[in-house]
Amino acid sequence: MGEVPRITDDENDYGPKGKNYLAHVDVPQNVAEVFEYLKKFNPEAVRTANPAFATKK
Repeated sequence: MGEVPRITDDENDYGPKGKNYLAHVDVPQNVAEVFEYLKKFNPEAVRTANPAFATKK
């Protein structure tokens, strides 16, 4: 649960914006859907990206 938002390539998370972190990763649609479903029941399991480790482009 903690890694899905961190590898997501959007304005809130690391994706390729991370400092020496990851290349682009395509999160499969079914994984994203299940993540959103599970997040409703376990919001504490979601780790947000720490902006200290991301670069803004």
